[in-house]
Amino acid sequence: MLPDQAFALFTNTPPPARIEDLDIGLRRIGPAQPAHVVEAVERAKALMHERFADALTVDDMAEVALFSKYHFTRLFRDVTGVSPGRYLAAVRMAHAKHLLRTTQMKVVDITVGIGYSSVGTFSSRFRIHVGISPTEYRARARVEQPAPLLEAA
Repeated sequence: MLPDQAFALFTNTPPPARIEDLDIGLRRIGPAQPAHVVEAVERAKALMHERFADALTVDDMAEVALFSKYHFTRLFRDVTGVSPGRYLAAVRMAHAKHLLRTTQMKVVDITVGIGYSSVGTFSSRFRIHVGISPTEYRARARVEQPAPLLEAA
């Protein structure tokens, strides 16, 4: 697969569920935040969803949110309950799970396509996040949702 084809696959692939579904389990902690803070965090989250395959840094996210990286990190955690890095990892893992379930792409191609440069790093983080390896996840997904049978003519 050519890099441009892989990029097109990743940018045109719908998220595994509604984007809001990634916020399940994230909770607001502390007092309610002012609207401008919540909007800033939403801008950073949108950046993560749009550019999850890029080498995003906290500096990139803070720039979009219009805060210093330290202030942004604190506010992001206050609003979502997780760090920006953990949120980005969750976005990447959601896309990886979707691709493992719905495509025949090699794990190495998925690794690069979601923003990791090392299959080993991706696999170990996937195992931590999901509890099983990417290959095992794909195998289980196929068993749980077998391909439809072809009807005899």
